[in-house]
Amino acid sequence: PHATTAGSAGAHLQHFADAVEHPPQLVVVGVLHPHPGVGHVAGFDALRRRAGRRQVLVQSRTDLFGLDPKTGEVLWQHHQKVPWNIHANIPVGTDNKLFYTAESGGGLIEIADGKTVKQVYTVPGPEVLHHGLIFKDGYVYGASFQKGPKLYCIDFATGQEKWSTDTIGEASVVYADGMLYCYESPKKGLVHLVKCSPEKFEETGV
Repeated sequence: PHATTAGSAGAHLQHFADAVEHPPQLVVVGVLHPHPGVGHVAGFDALRRRAGRRQVLVQSRTDLFGLDPKTGEVLWQHHQKVPWNIHANIPVGTDNKLFYTAESGGGLIEIADGKTVKQVYTVPGPEVLHHGLIFKDGYVYGASFQKGPKLYCIDFATGQEKWSTDTIGEASVVYADGMLYCYESPKKGLVHLVKCSPEKFEETGV
């Protein structure tokens, strides 16, 4: 049934009812086949411009690459072979620089012209094997696992570690309202509230 409430609330309910009764149709226009050797896809980012060219960022088990949304052409490819092929997070960053992480550590790559990629730096941590690689105001936050569980803050531009703490480790991290919500799992089941700041580690509650 359609909503009849007056005002903006009624309009929102009407739109919702229309969407339920007439859902959008999904049309398959083709199947994209990346280059051989890319491996199984672990995740992908939204369509956006990177270095002036529209592309989809895709993370496979062994590689990171940019995909042309119309043709399926692989525009650039960066190999990230790690021992167990675990890439739990899509890289974060700007339109032409991306910070990635895996079980062997992380690094920054630069997409120079939409098709050329180069390594800017590598770092030993964090090796984020859980959800939650946060990029905020020029800094990257994430929790490591294998090399001693820690929560890190990394300078995005230089790769310099601003701070790290073993107070929190093996955690899934999300950002909201200036805070990092860190779910420490699976053994502890605690949620830590941490200020999202490069100045120092400051926990405000558990």
